[in-house]
Amino acid sequence: MLPPLPPLPPPPPPPLRAAELLDHLLDLTFPDRCRGCGGLRAHPKGLLGCPACEAPLPLLPLWRGAPDGLEGAWACGPHDGLLGALVRRGKMRADIWAVERVAAHMARLARGRLPPVDVVTWVPSPLWRQLRRSVEPTALMAIAVAKALGRPHRMLLDRSGGHKLAGKGIGDRRRLLRSQYRARGFPQARVLLIDDVMTTGATLSACADELLAAGAERVWALTATHQGKAPDALDVLIAGLPAGGAPDRAVWAR
Repeated sequence: MLPPLPPLPPPPPPPLRAAELLDHLLDLTFPDRCRGCGGLRAHPKGLLGCPACEAPLPLLPLWRGAPDGLEGAWACGPHDGLLGALVRRGKMRADIWAVERVAAHMARLARGRLPPVDVVTWVPSPLWRQLRRSVEPTALMAIAVAKALGRPHRMLLDRSGGHKLAGKGIGDRRRLLRSQYRARGFPQARVLLIDDVMTTGATLSACADELLAAGAERVWALTATHQGKAPDALDVLIAGLPAGGAPDRAVWAR
């Protein structure tokens, strides 16, 4: 009997394509860095940042109360952390990568954890700012959240003017914002309003007032970040909310 043939050697790996080879060379020359702290990232590409910056990110939307005109508002993380750094990169540097990462994070947190809505819209920037940076961050966030919720997204608000609000109190913000937003059409639906940052809630309230005056049934808000501390356990109990910091679904159905 003839001896058995030796096993065949494994086939050689397929050669790297030119694009893959260039990507490897770029990774070696310019290592991907965390957008939050600037350190080298240990995560694969596509995540938000390094483990140290990602660790404090909440796993659920943070309940932020109910500013005037809104049934409730949530935020996806504090503005002084990684999310805030990405939001600022998207706004100041027109960094689409950063905006897409924030939008994906908002979509993950929103899926199955927000009240039922019919349409998702966003707080628009002044036209001159949209033209300057060629991207509307809040629109990209709204599109991602709408897809996660299985609902349509529509531009329901126009904005004129563009007064700087940084550093102003809630009274001044409301006065300046009252005349800036106008509803488009008659949104006779339950609306989820998307914005990048919630500071005093004045912007969200001005937009909600316009939507309600145009026929919206109810308005909720979801923002990428918030400034200021989240409600503590006592605040949550006083508001009649469960310990998780979000209204019970029975409240949403009122």
